[in-house]
Amino acid sequence: MEIPERGWRTGLTWTGHKGPWGRNICWTCDQVSGLLIKHCGHPTALRPYYINRKPWQTFRTLSAAKAAAARLAGSAQDCKSGVD
Repeated sequence: MEIPERGWRTGLTWTGHKGPWGRNICWTCDQVSGLLIKHCGHPTALRPYYINRKPWQTFRTLSAAKAAAARLAGSAQDCKSGVD
């Protein structure tokens, strides 16, 4: 079962999606459509998490990837609303 996680700092809700081995391999944001955080799948990767948007970056921890995704989501919302 997918359990949403709410980031206490960002206010975004993330839902983890299980892969073939029963672990979460992808997280989607409920508030921003198309925003994904993925795990590369390699069990010993040093920077296994990445966001599906440019600029392409990798992250050591899921929380760092979520924080970067929240910044991207915030800048996308500012662009849509016309805020500089």
